[in-house]
Amino acid sequence: MMMVALNVGLASAQYNFKQLLSENYEFLALAKDDTTRIKSMYAVSGTYRSINLDSAIHYAREAWLLSKKIGYQKGEINGLASMGAAHHEMGDLPKALALEFEALSRLEKHLKPCDARYIRTFITRIYTTLEDYDKAFEFARKQLVFIKTCDENSFYPNLDIAILFDKTGELDSAKYYLQRIFDDHGTEKNQHPTPYLILGNIHAKSKNNKEALLNYQKSIRIAAESENHKALSLASLQLARFYQKQNQVDSSIFYAEKSLGKAQSLAHKNTVMEAAFLLAELYEPINTERAFHYFKLASATKESLFGAGNIQAIQAMIAQEEARQKELENAKTTYQNQMRQYGLLGA
Repeated sequence: MMMVALNVGLASAQYNFKQLLSENYEFLALAKDDTTRIKSMYAVSGTYRSINLDSAIHYAREAWLLSKKIGYQKGEINGLASMGAAHHEMGDLPKALALEFEALSRLEKHLKPCDARYIRTFITRIYTTLEDYDKAFEFARKQLVFIKTCDENSFYPNLDIAILFDKTGELDSAKYYLQRIFDDHGTEKNQHPTPYLILGNIHAKSKNNKEALLNYQKSIRIAAESENHKALSLASLQLARFYQKQNQVDSSIFYAEKSLGKAQSLAHKNTVMEAAFLLAELYEPINTERAFHYFKLASATKESLFGAGNIQAIQAMIAQEEARQKELENAKTTYQNQMRQYGLLGA
């Protein structure tokens, strides 16, 4: 009963987030052993990533500490991944990447891939934020393979790939992966706001303005009804950009400010930066004082995300991880060659 409920909470987005949070708190209170308690805390942390990032980090850390205390390797690795995901949403990219790479390394050494299913999803999203789309595609496609192997829900890997194709302007490919989501999960049963946001982007780029607006509005409605603050902030930002292109300045400002407010309440730095830059651009012809205010906010947030020190740290970690992966590949090739030499593998 417990695991069915928790898995639904992780894989489906048809729930109101605060309702889901309440249900996961109830499971946590009823947990009779440490491993169930740990899994419940991860479910709470995952729900909080769209509502309150400080709480998301708190519960992921508590689960990780308890896992360390009882020697629960799977819990420790999932703890690292969950903390990394929350730090990514909060904009601490070096810390997020360090936690995810450590989780991935320990997973590959000690566990089966299905024991920590979301690490590659979280790494995909960090690379997407860094606009390293080649690496993001690499991890997203690996994740899709692992999810199929584990017989798990493919919603998020397909969604991540659709997002990447939208960002790279490959709209037919983006539509293909969105269609896979709708075919597998239905358009009404699984009411997640992000597919409609991406569909809105596709229609906007294809100059289908009526369809773009309908999908942006649907994304906002679903996000608001489910109390998914992160999705509401992102959808409001895209609708603001849409209205800007239609020269509807007042509407663009309204949704950009709505996006900024939600992003600030969540401490989601990347969206704070993008919404503030948009507001600076919108206000520049009509109110230079407000434009300068938003420009300063956007610039400071950008520096905290992508300042030279952060980028150097990230580049060093990526180089180290690529060297580790190369070493693993070389060891695998050497082993396979030895087995062939001994006649234990086919040519």
